[in-house]
Amino acid sequence: DSCRRLLACNSQLQIYKSVLASAEVLYRRCLPDSAIKLYQRANTYACQKPDPKIEKVWQDRISSLSLNSTKQSSFQQLIAKADQLLESNRCNEALHLYQQADSIQVDCQKLDKSILRIADCKSCIAKQCFDSLMQEAVRSRQANFRRDELRFYRAALGCPAPDNQRIEL
Repeated sequence: DSCRRLLACNSQLQIYKSVLASAEVLYRRCLPDSAIKLYQRANTYACQKPDPKIEKVWQDRISSLSLNSTKQSSFQQLIAKADQLLESNRCNEALHLYQQADSIQVDCQKLDKSILRIADCKSCIAKQCFDSLMQEAVRSRQANFRRDELRFYRAALGCPAPDNQRIEL
C-alpha cells in the first residue's frame, strides 16, 4: 500500500512538473492569464507541499497581473480626461496627462499609446502662444506703443505658426 502511494505520488509529481513547466512557457510568452490557470491546475497534482520559492514566484506573478489591470484602467482614465481638456483648449493640462499616461508601463501587455495626442497638444500650445503674442502686438499698436508691438511680433516669430500666418507676420 505504501509503495502504491509512493508510485502514485511520483506519477503525480511528474505531471505536476510537466504542467508547471508548460505554465512557465506560457508566462514567458506573455500569456499570463493562461499561465496562471495552468499553474493552479498543476497544484492539483502536487501530492506534497510545493517548493516555497516557486509558490512565491507565482504569487508575485498573480499580484503583478492584478496591478497591470489597475494600470490599464488608470491609463484609460488619463487619456479620457486629457482628451476632454484638449477639446476645451486646456492644452498644457492635457499634455501633462498624456505624458503621465505615456509613462505607464505594464508587463507583457501593450498599451495603445498611438492614441496619445501629444503632438496635438504641442500644436495647440504653439498656436495659443502665437495667438496670444499677436493679440498683445495688436493691443500695443492700438495704444501706439511701437516698440512693444515690435517686441511681441518678434516673440511671435519664435512660436511655431502656420506658414500663411508666418508670411503675413
